[in-house]
Amino acid sequence: MVTFPPIWITDFPGTLTPVQETGVVGPAIGATDGAYDVVVTPDGNRAYVSHRDTNTRAIVPIDLTTGAIGSAIPIPGNEVAMAMGPGGKTVYVTTDNGILVLIDTATGTVRSQLSMEGRTPDLAILPNGATAFVIVNDGVVPVDTRTLKPSLRIPVFAGLQSITMIPDGTSFYVASSDQIAAIPTGPRTTYPVTQLGGTTSSIVATPDGRLVLAVVGTTVVPIDVAAFKPGTPVQIGADPQRIFTTQDAAFIPLADSHEISSVLWSPSGRLTLGRDLVIPGQVNDATATADQAPVARLAVTVAPAGRATIFDATASTTRYGAFRQFVWDFGDGARTTIVSVPGRPYYPRHVYAKPGTYTVSVTAVNSQGTSPAK
Repeated sequence: MVTFPPIWITDFPGTLTPVQETGVVGPAIGATDGAYDVVVTPDGNRAYVSHRDTNTRAIVPIDLTTGAIGSAIPIPGNEVAMAMGPGGKTVYVTTDNGILVLIDTATGTVRSQLSMEGRTPDLAILPNGATAFVIVNDGVVPVDTRTLKPSLRIPVFAGLQSITMIPDGTSFYVASSDQIAAIPTGPRTTYPVTQLGGTTSSIVATPDGRLVLAVVGTTVVPIDVAAFKPGTPVQIGADPQRIFTTQDAAFIPLADSHEISSVLWSPSGRLTLGRDLVIPGQVNDATATADQAPVARLAVTVAPAGRATIFDATASTTRYGAFRQFVWDFGDGARTTIVSVPGRPYYPRHVYAKPGTYTVSVTAVNSQGTSPAK
């Protein structure tokens, strides 16, 4: 049983390897020579791997449930950056000749492309998928993903390298060699900028949106989003690459090595070193599978007013981990939280004082913290 969403790593000599946060390495999938960047669909079923060489400039889909490698999707240049759109319907790619490419994951074809007329080292997508924010030279260009129409470039500063979207979609952060800026996604006049005191190669927002983590030299620096203030850095290994996060940790592949450094953050924003991950091959890139929210299922045995109505959520399922608790709202102002105990199903009972129609919901929370309501 997979207890945590796996981290997927591309390596030399060209395989795609799953690794758990606990350090357990799963069986590798052959991704062919030239495999580099990787993104994974939100359901965790499919990966898209870029190939950077003169013979195969393409994005290759891989079925993670069977290991089957799909047909290569040609792109008009070597991939520089990739992002997965919400729902896994679109893969966004920028190339070394300044082209934004949109790949339709349903058809496995290029849906559209747009020349950005400049250097495009990174991009970020709004959570609703409506806009792609693409670094172009010393600014950021918002692009409508439906019409592929660019808006006016947002000037920032020279040497932009990395961009990350805050999870609520209200702002994005961009970083150059030694500066970082927080820019609203909506109307803007000015935006804050701060110095990071070293060469910044990559940034990422934490899933809760409270921190942005910046790889500065061989350190990771936390930046408090609310205060826009850098915190105390933590030292990692040499030659760090693109940083990415899971629910509670950040991971940074180390170039020309078999290792991925990890960093944990506390509720106060303090960083500490975590467990290094080690794989058999030499790391090229890595990404995390998004945690899959549980599927809450609710059944009810209705009783007349004054007698106990019985509720049942035992048919709920979770792909990763186990259930931690069920939070019930009985629709008449009464609520209760049931802690989940493996092997001991619990069926809450509730007595309604008056006849009527009540809207009841249950929120299923798994061990990874995700929690949809039913």
